Amino acid sequence: MSADGGIDAGIAPAQTSLGGFAAHSPRSESLGGAAVFLVPLLAMLLLSRSGIGDGAHRAVLAGLSLIGLWRYSWAMTHYLRACWYRHYTYPRLRDGLDLQRDRVDHVAVVITSFRIEAEINAAVYAALFRELLDYGARATVVACMTDPADARLLRAVGTACGCEGRMDVSLIPQAGLGKRHAMARALRHLASLALPSNSAVVLMDGDTLIRRGILRHSLPLLRRYPEVGALTVDNIPLVRGSTISREWYRLRMAQRHLLMCSIALSRKLLVLTGRFSIYRGAIAFDPGFAERILDDEVQHWRFGRIKMLSGDDKSTWFWVLSRGWQMLYLPDASVYCLEELPSKSFVRGSTSLMRRWFGNMVRASGRALGLGWRRVGVFPYLVLIDQRLSLWSALIGPTLCLTLTAFQGPHVLGLYLVWVATVRSVQALIVGLFAGRFSIWFPPLLFYGQTVGSAIKIWATFHPNVQNWTRQKIRAADSVPHLVSTVLMAMSLLVFVLGVILLGGVLDHVL
Repeated sequence: MSADGGIDAGIAPAQTSLGGFAAHSPRSESLGGAAVFLVPLLAMLLLSRSGIGDGAHRAVLAGLSLIGLWRYSWAMTHYLRACWYRHYTYPRLRDGLDLQRDRVDHVAVVITSFRIEAEINAAVYAALFRELLDYGARATVVACMTDPADARLLRAVGTACGCEGRMDVSLIPQAGLGKRHAMARALRHLASLALPSNSAVVLMDGDTLIRRGILRHSLPLLRRYPEVGALTVDNIPLVRGSTISREWYRLRMAQRHLLMCSIALSRKLLVLTGRFSIYRGAIAFDPGFAERILDDEVQHWRFGRIKMLSGDDKSTWFWVLSRGWQMLYLPDASVYCLEELPSKSFVRGSTSLMRRWFGNMVRASGRALGLGWRRVGVFPYLVLIDQRLSLWSALIGPTLCLTLTAFQGPHVLGLYLVWVATVRSVQALIVGLFAGRFSIWFPPLLFYGQTVGSAIKIWATFHPNVQNWTRQKIRAADSVPHLVSTVLMAMSLLVFVLGVILLGGVLDHVL
């Protein structure tokens, strides 16, 4: 254990590199971050002196400020809740934990891999085996693999780590039917072993590198709080690819860290990430839990039954949520996630991932809202509602700017860009300070994620049937955009643009 109560790094974050995956880009945090904030502020001052910010343009800026007031106040609410949870509520949860008394009798791990390089496999399983051996409880590992060579590698790593006689390792070959099928088989296998009732079950991906001490740090919370059904931890991305892709992942995980802390204040979460989450044995061994993962579906008013393809972490989360369990986020525990965009093109790769992520979000949020605020929790319920509103509100500013620019000239665009640079820089600084990671790429990537992400969320809302894995060539049976969906989306966008034009007073400036 580290001096501050967190887990030991195992691998120093600033130096972590494995198979081309790295924790951060060279000089990504040392290029004079203050300049990010001085440039837009200086530009704003020059614009005000040049007269561009006078008259109607000041009205536009005031309008944007009013539009953003609700969004920024909501973001500040998240920040304050996150700070309270991280610095007050969570430390109180850990007060008095006894790492020996609050031990579990058995730790089971289900780990799924799909065409992962041998070097990565060796590092991931070696870290897992060492952690299980260090924890000292009886352990069972169920590895879902696709290649016989991976099985041979796993046995060699287990022998090198001294696992023989100290833990049970089972290999389950994947049948080419996807991750859900493999996870369900693994969980059914665990349920058949009649493991102790207070066992903890870890569900993790084969490209997740756990850090030393994470089990000793996490599992006592399950023993101490019987109402907690599952918990998850911070994700630190190790990215292989360009600088912009690496910083995009780092920003996303920093935002995730803040939001998870905020929502965890309600003893609930909005996802139990498939990268690494821990479940109470009573949940994981329930036959319905495996069945939910294998054959999950949502009902849609136009498409009827939509079978969930990806998003197994949304299925496990909904099972835990719907049965009234509490969930915790551990801000001082983390794992390394090996990340790589599915395309060499940043735009193509990032939008491909966002289509999958946001599609899962759209499909899962509706049924969670159907549980009601008492089951979900008041604040998480409001967050689910905000997810549906923010996909439109984030586009009000860009839409208003583009329409005014079309009627009044490019100087309006210049004013808007300065506004965006200023606001996004402040937002990025807040996120970066909370998560302890920052880059000069964060402000533009934050704007990119908000605008492009909102557009993708709108597309996913009208095309919930379209889903596929980004790395596996598996698509849903009904995964073709329907003409009716496209027409409805186009009509909604038209109404949205007309509404922005009218409410924004664009025509007043023209007429």
